[in-house]
Amino acid sequence: MKKHRLLTMLATLTLCIICLVLFPTEAQAASVDDLTFELNDDGESYTVLDCSAKAEGELQIPAEYRGKPVTAIGEAAFRGCRKIVSITIPDGVTSIGAHAFSGCEVLVSVIIPDGVTSIGAYAFSGCEALVSVIIPETMLSVGISAFDECANLQYNSYGNGKYLGNDKNPYAVFIGVVSSDVESCEIHKKTKVICDFACTRADNLTDVIIPSGVTSIGNSAFSFCDRLVNVTISDGVEAIGDYAFQNCIGLTRITIPDSITTIGEGAFYDCHSLAQLIFGGDVAQIESKAFDKSGMLPVLYAYKEATSIQDYAENNGNPIVFLDGTDTESIVCGEFDAFTWTLDIRTGALILEGDGIEIDFESANQPWYDYRMYITSVSLPNCLKYIGDNAFSDCRGLTSIQIPENVTYIGNLAFESCCSLKEITIPAKVTRIGGEAFKYCYNLKSVVIPEGVKEIAFCTFQSCVKLESITIPKSMKYIHSFAFGFCGGLEDVCYAGAKEQWEQVKIFDGNECLTSANIHFASAGADVEPIEPDIPTTTQSTQPTEKATIQTEAPTKPTAAPTKPTAAPTTPTEAHTQPTEVLEQSTKPEQSIPVEPTAPETTEPTEPTGTAVEIVDPTIQPTETTDPTVNNEEEERSNNTVKTVLIVTIVVVAALTGTLLYIIIRKKKT
Repeated sequence: MKKHRLLTMLATLTLCIICLVLFPTEAQAASVDDLTFELNDDGESYTVLDCSAKAEGELQIPAEYRGKPVTAIGEAAFRGCRKIVSITIPDGVTSIGAHAFSGCEVLVSVIIPDGVTSIGAYAFSGCEALVSVIIPETMLSVGISAFDECANLQYNSYGNGKYLGNDKNPYAVFIGVVSSDVESCEIHKKTKVICDFACTRADNLTDVIIPSGVTSIGNSAFSFCDRLVNVTISDGVEAIGDYAFQNCIGLTRITIPDSITTIGEGAFYDCHSLAQLIFGGDVAQIESKAFDKSGMLPVLYAYKEATSIQDYAENNGNPIVFLDGTDTESIVCGEFDAFTWTLDIRTGALILEGDGIEIDFESANQPWYDYRMYITSVSLPNCLKYIGDNAFSDCRGLTSIQIPENVTYIGNLAFESCCSLKEITIPAKVTRIGGEAFKYCYNLKSVVIPEGVKEIAFCTFQSCVKLESITIPKSMKYIHSFAFGFCGGLEDVCYAGAKEQWEQVKIFDGNECLTSANIHFASAGADVEPIEPDIPTTTQSTQPTEKATIQTEAPTKPTAAPTKPTAAPTTPTEAHTQPTEVLEQSTKPEQSIPVEPTAPETTEPTEPTGTAVEIVDPTIQPTETTDPTVNNEEEERSNNTVKTVLIVTIVVVAALTGTLLYIIIRKKKT
């Protein structure tokens, strides 16, 4: 009897296992019982603190808990809830914490209600199945990588940017540029928020227009954009986030509109070239290190009633100019040799007058050196024949200068670090241009070198990142090391001679940006006179590079400008730090160009490196897409196959067990 009972129990157990496999209990939808709440400090509201990892299906967060409203979703509250498919966030919630829903792998859609003002960092990161997110108009800030690794999330696109929003405004939040290769970005006029780190390290970005509808620029939104030189902040923007433009080394001048009420900590920190900030009104709150940098501090232009700006300037040592001051307050002047000079600090106009024939200075000895941060334009006398070493170096606000037609020589470092200089006309009588003469002129776009110039000295146009075209005369014989180093935007080289003549020009190391550009020739070169093999005036220690094949299309250029290897003096009275390559002092036009360093590659700054992140334009239909529904169907088919195999295995085991017991019982009976 006992043996029969044992056999019955085994058969029953086998049937139970088969039933559990064939008819599993359906998972219950997540409920309030899966949630943990925490009473806020005000004692009048709750925050969702945690959710059980076992929660499955659809989740509806309650609007109230114990009679009090739920106003926030806490940090990492739902992190790792891998079985939640959809979430309903109630009205009344105002903030979503960092990592709140990160790793919710099957979460498909989220509707964020009106009233939510902030989404924390990485809030929805790793939500691989997430297809759509509705962002309300009330949103004020979106943290770094809030939607990182959401492979199926569909963005809206406009003007090289990608956005999230709602039915009425698809462009409410600017997430970032669609590709790291874009050079300009016009943010949509309906955009309200620029999210944190939106365009960090967008190495090719040069121009950004921020419309009046934007209320805040996120933290580090444009930090480390090395080539960013033009930023327009429209009236209507209220806040600039912490470190928003940190280390944008190409920025030279920024206008802060009257609508700005807050400038965050380090907003323009380490913007080496930033020379001037013009304020349309007072700023209620300027955080620490907002305009700090190594070297010359920027000049603040403001009205006398702007007390907060005055306090900041006084506490941090920034020069300040009052836009509503009198003429007598803004004029400085002086004399040297046969020249007199006058500078209107308010307008930035420097005027030189006299009968002298040359201007030549050692570093930091210019009479106007202590006022160089104010200079925006220079007027020179027609009798001038020689612009010598360091004449206008480090005048970072200089935007225009007319070189007199009698000038024959432009000296070493003459316009070095004139970061705001966009164009310059070199007179026809110029026959020699010194080393580093236009180095770090980030905004210089095109240059025409006149006939008669036989060589371009080392580092003459180095790091002119926006230089697009250069005209080279057929008198050219030598282009020395790094004359066009790190000129990543150079596309066209117009040579006044024939191809055969160009091939005889000796081009030394560090000029790959020049040799890989499109070369245009002025003549077919029927009668080509060979260049005489005379010794160049600049002693050259390196062998010329092999001439590159003439390109019909411009190959890829370097995408980032190097950081300046030496810093400007920390105060206006400190000695100006010489660049790494030390040049011999040139005092007369007849002197040869200074000797180049024997190992220029060791003194040149290295190009910053970085991994370009490819961002797919959501408007373009991808060749392969991952449909969450298809994934679910495939997973279900796979599960059914596993169940079938398991059932067959159990049946076989049960049959064998029953047979074995039957044989044992029969043997014992016999």
